[in-house]
Amino acid sequence: MNGRLLYYNPWNDLALAANVARFTPPAGAVAMADGGALLPLWWAKPDDYVFARPEMATAAGQICRRFNLNGSIFSDSMHTAGLRPSPWGWSRATRSVFASAGIEAAILPSDKELDTMRSLSHRELTAEVHRQLGTPEGLIPHRADTAEEAISLIHQAGNAVIKLPWSCSGRGVMFSSRIPPQELHRRISGMIRRQGSVMIEPQYTPRAEYGALYLSSATGVQLQGFSKTISSADGKYAGNIAAPQSYIISEAGDEITSTARNMEPILTRLFSGKYNGWLGVDMLLHSKGLNPCMEINLRMTMGVAAMFIADRLYPHAGKGVIYTSPRMTGGADINLSPTGVGLTVAFTPN
Repeated sequence: MNGRLLYYNPWNDLALAANVARFTPPAGAVAMADGGALLPLWWAKPDDYVFARPEMATAAGQICRRFNLNGSIFSDSMHTAGLRPSPWGWSRATRSVFASAGIEAAILPSDKELDTMRSLSHRELTAEVHRQLGTPEGLIPHRADTAEEAISLIHQAGNAVIKLPWSCSGRGVMFSSRIPPQELHRRISGMIRRQGSVMIEPQYTPRAEYGALYLSSATGVQLQGFSKTISSADGKYAGNIAAPQSYIISEAGDEITSTARNMEPILTRLFSGKYNGWLGVDMLLHSKGLNPCMEINLRMTMGVAAMFIADRLYPHAGKGVIYTSPRMTGGADINLSPTGVGLTVAFTPN
């Protein structure tokens, strides 16, 4: 074997926060992982294997034939020699999963490498990108290690967004304007008790959210494409537009595309040689302009997945939306990961 062993573990940001090898994801994260277990087939190559339950093999074969996808379901009886681990994201818990599957320790990340990736995944890295882009100091996110420090920063910002260092899909995010003043200190104290710090940044009225998608390697960080995200009013992930890159780039406009290119050397200085793999930078168009670096996701993202899925879907389907739901919502929807369990990950054309 000389392919990859692909693994969809959307709970990885939570595992980074816990920083333990034996991590039990919450029920919602388990449902997402179960429902999306076959998603890696959309970016698998012919020699690749996907971590999924054996009973999902029939559905995997059907969707591969329908959309000319590659990859096969990994079986515990297979030899792993030559297989390269390729998860959604790296953490101590992820490494344990691959080690249990028989992947050689020599090709798994060391403790030091995992510590580096965890540190680089902390949301405070967004502040460094802002500084190197020349963002005015008053608009740069700030780290707070105490509730008192956080509340002082909130008062300076007016309405502010409060974020945990490690979280995903818009969870671990609070808006100061929606919390009674008498509750604010208690809630922030709880967040700091769980993860050691919080990030405080200005709150904006959103217009559109895009992702700049990069690959990091020893030779540098290179822009690969763009995504458009759909979020709920409280900032939680609701879906992605799946469409040709030409459409996404046209929608994004010159400011976003040029800013994303300007970030390449900055991200190269931060990540090259320390992290190999996909990373996404969330960019927010808002009522006062552009927040060029709302978040950095040091892992595979749904934006990257949407880019691969869009490439595979055409000409089978037109532009549409990738969404997650307990069940399908329309007869024309395409189940992108027909596992039969967990949350459905589907594409609905529009």
